[in-house]
Amino acid sequence: RELTADGRVYFYNRATGASQWHIPTELYTSKCLEKQKGKLLEEDLAKMPGSARAVLGVDCVTEVSGKPKTTLADDLKSSVFSKLAHGPRTIGEESKPEPIILPQPAFQITILSARGLRDTDFMPGKDKSDPYCIFEIVGKPEVAFKTQVISDCLEPIWNYTQIVPAYSSGDVIVLTVLDFDESPQANINAEIMGDTSFFKSGDALLGRAMLSEDDLDFEALDAQEFRLDESGKGTKAYISVQVRMLSAWPEFIGKPLHDVVFEIERACPDFNVVVLEIADRGSKVVSWDIEHRKSGYTGSFFGVYAEAAARLKENDTIDVEGKQFHVSHIDGPGTPDPADPDKMIVYLHVKEDIEGFLADGTSWKKVTKVVDQSFHHDRICVYFEPLTKLVTEIPRVG
Repeated sequence: RELTADGRVYFYNRATGASQWHIPTELYTSKCLEKQKGKLLEEDLAKMPGSARAVLGVDCVTEVSGKPKTTLADDLKSSVFSKLAHGPRTIGEESKPEPIILPQPAFQITILSARGLRDTDFMPGKDKSDPYCIFEIVGKPEVAFKTQVISDCLEPIWNYTQIVPAYSSGDVIVLTVLDFDESPQANINAEIMGDTSFFKSGDALLGRAMLSEDDLDFEALDAQEFRLDESGKGTKAYISVQVRMLSAWPEFIGKPLHDVVFEIERACPDFNVVVLEIADRGSKVVSWDIEHRKSGYTGSFFGVYAEAAARLKENDTIDVEGKQFHVSHIDGPGTPDPADPDKMIVYLHVKEDIEGFLADGTSWKKVTKVVDQSFHHDRICVYFEPLTKLVTEIPRVG
């Protein structure tokens, strides 16, 4: 440690060979940062040490012998910029990229329609069968599902699509078409027989098809039609389906929409990711007051359940029995439904006038965006629920 003639305190480390000095406070001002009238600062006192204190916020500068100052500065800049380019780091831990989640092969079936079904209702000619179809895989009861019921129809069109990740080579598919029976006696029979809640024993069998892997054409662009066995004496009934093996992400069901889209775009950067709101299943016009319940609604508003209205925002399109209207606003907080106090009724206002009257029970639904049904090798569809923003269907290529 030495005190130099110009006021610097000089230190020399005999072990490392480094030299270090402190500069008095009054000498810290640099010519490059501040000009003092009538006074010229000495170059060796102000330029480097003064800049260091003012810009870097340090009280001393260490000089390592053996390299020119310019080389040390260049090395320091390179090191700092290199670390900044790689983002923040945790001490003692190297940052590793998250693994990319690749799609898996997944079986998709569309149960399209049936024809030639027999009429099993009690009074032929007055009423017809109400068919629906059950999908099952032999030995895998957990994957079973059923289509919607089509009332009073012997040639139903379901167009029901489902992805079945559990399907594998060698599986046998069973398609069972039944006539839905909602009579009280059918329910009593189901209870007596100890039937499952999946379908009632009172539902009459309209036909069944068992399909092996050899029966299915995964490359077919058109529907495949199969004869239904056990369809009734003298009856020739058929069912049409379309199958395809897709690339899909079954693990993304129930995940936040933004996370799913991010991961899919990482896995397939060259694909077009299409985000779609799930189709609205529809709701009914309802009333809490006697006047509207008796006379219906006219003008530009009608009563709806609050849970159905929560899906709507201004300018959304709704379909009311074939006529389209645009949402203006919702009146809340609502009034309890006299028939079901747990449900709240609010008023849905539209921007157009309603012709005639809307009675209680009139069907309406939100119109959601749909994509063309043709297969696209570079398109990935992601369906989500608008209230929770969670993915509700398996994202898949197509």
